[in-house]
Amino acid sequence: MADLFKEKKEKGLSILKASASSVSGEEMSKELSVSRAAVWKYIEALRKDGYEIEGISNQGYLLKSSPDLLLPMELKENLSSGYPGEIYWQRDIGSTNDEAKRLARLGTPGYSLVVAEEQAGGRGRRGRSWQSPAGGIWFSLILRPDFGISQASRISIFTAVVLAEAIALACGMKTGIKWPNDIFLGSKKVGGILIELSAELERVNFIVVGIGINANFAPDHLDPEVQETATTLLEVLGRPIDRKELLAKVANRFYEDLESALSDRYERYMIRWRELSIVLGKSVRISEGDKIFSGKAIDIAENGALIVDLDSGDRRLFDSGEVTLRLR
Repeated sequence: MADLFKEKKEKGLSILKASASSVSGEEMSKELSVSRAAVWKYIEALRKDGYEIEGISNQGYLLKSSPDLLLPMELKENLSSGYPGEIYWQRDIGSTNDEAKRLARLGTPGYSLVVAEEQAGGRGRRGRSWQSPAGGIWFSLILRPDFGISQASRISIFTAVVLAEAIALACGMKTGIKWPNDIFLGSKKVGGILIELSAELERVNFIVVGIGINANFAPDHLDPEVQETATTLLEVLGRPIDRKELLAKVANRFYEDLESALSDRYERYMIRWRELSIVLGKSVRISEGDKIFSGKAIDIAENGALIVDLDSGDRRLFDSGEVTLRLR
């Protein structure tokens, strides 16, 4: 019953959006095959979602504005035709990754999205806190790829390239990738990635790709120490961006390109990652536990490990899950 109500509500919204003028309750009643009383309930539900709908006497309902929220009804309009995933939205949540993992264990289909307006417990790599105020783009994508663990590491390279290119298109500016999972605009971070997987033996059950983009909020919403190294699209552009469009660009790219990108076209993504890198060719300082290594980052391996020529003369590969990197 809840699914039917949701379906009718979304169809009612589509009817309102398709009309430049008011739509009568009688017309909506016929289109939806429901009573006038049911139409009123759908209108009230849409108003609670944040849609401004004017009721005009003897004329019907007129959609005046849509909320700046990443609601499923809004995102679907920007997703590719036939997009297979479900969309789960919450105004505030602990962590979209945690919720995505819970849903994945329950059998939620691949390419499903878990989206929130705010996160109270957003996480970065190695358990670090990721601040997620309203106005950002915080979501997790559930993947169910048909390959082994050895190929799962390729997701990181693919995701970083997709996110960097999507942000560049949205703001018309060059972006950069800081190994392993940060997206930069100029000298400051604007986005990040957290990838988690569930596997048995050599097979992957599911992968959750968590993505955070500092979008439509001012940097003063972040803690002072974070402001020193992070920026937002609003600060850089001086205007808000279309969050729904940007999120959908990333999701669509996964849906349309992931399978081939992880097989026959993977080398192209590695080349593109190298082109976007702000680390390769630079002097770096790497913390691994209580050890510190210094050297020059020269390349990435197929599995995403960073290849560094150490000052000691040795060459070493660093896995992203174990280290912290700083440019020198």
